[in-house]
Amino acid sequence: MQFLILASVFVAALGVIIATWLFFNRRRLSAAADARARLAGPQQAAGTRTILREARDSDLAIVQRVLAGRELTGTLNRTLEQSGSTLNAGAFVLLAVTAAVAGGFLISVAATPMLAPVGALVGASMPLVWLAIRRGRRASTIEQQLPDAIDMLVNSMRAGYSFQQAMNFVGNELEAPLGAEFARFYNEQRLGVEVRTALLSMQERIGGMDAKMLVT
Repeated sequence: MQFLILASVFVAALGVIIATWLFFNRRRLSAAADARARLAGPQQAAGTRTILREARDSDLAIVQRVLAGRELTGTLNRTLEQSGSTLNAGAFVLLAVTAAVAGGFLISVAATPMLAPVGALVGASMPLVWLAIRRGRRASTIEQQLPDAIDMLVNSMRAGYSFQQAMNFVGNELEAPLGAEFARFYNEQRLGVEVRTALLSMQERIGGMDAKMLVT
């Protein structure tokens, strides 16, 4: 039994160290993986590249391969955007795994290794609770800002601004988080994204029925 306890503590500590190292070195590892990919094959033709940089689910190539194309990954990325977080799905998953390993390790040391799964579950749920709280606060702030944004948009267009110029005006005058979303819409369509596509993207990032009604 003593050997099992020591082994579980060692594995948990090793997991925390590895997960922490991967999290803080994710950009360097991703850059190295991209460099290897460029050396392994021909460059993508310039004409086939999208006008905006494609968002990655993770800065780590191995995590990117695991998460890419999954419905759960898309849902997590949307939730992170709606919370205003700069994390992507891969970074959030690594954070949750690190919290789970840390929770299991602490419970093993403080109580008994038999409760390690409970500690891991509690640890993994903490980032989800943080994300839900952050998303709720941002949604509440946007709900308060939206009437002023609509008034500014209408008044700008009445003053002779085009729709795109009015959106840019609101983005510059209104504080974050809603002002930043209007400004991002303007920048995306200015770079060539269709207005409808940019509006739907803004609606997805904001979330909620009010944003859907505004975009409609």
